[in-house]
Amino acid sequence: MRAVRTEHLREFVVLAERGSFTGAAHELHLTQSALSKHIAALEREFDVELFVRDRAGVRLTKAGDALLERALQIDLLLAQTRRTLRNE
Repeated sequence: MRAVRTEHLREFVVLAERGSFTGAAHELHLTQSALSKHIAALEREFDVELFVRDRAGVRLTKAGDALLERALQIDLLLAQTRRTLRNE
């Protein structure tokens, strides 16, 4: 088992929101190739397909929906942790 990189989860969220590798990569200041590799790494780590890819863009699979919910929770938890640590 590999460690899941938090930046890959953030990229996953942006891709889910944008519905397009082009738009997400632009927003994230990444190449489409780099973003695609990061999403593929998440899919390998969880052994699931996270997106259905077609000419119109991407949409979440059932597994992708589940990960999106968790990724948003993780992002919130990390933000709360940063605030807590800075205030101590």
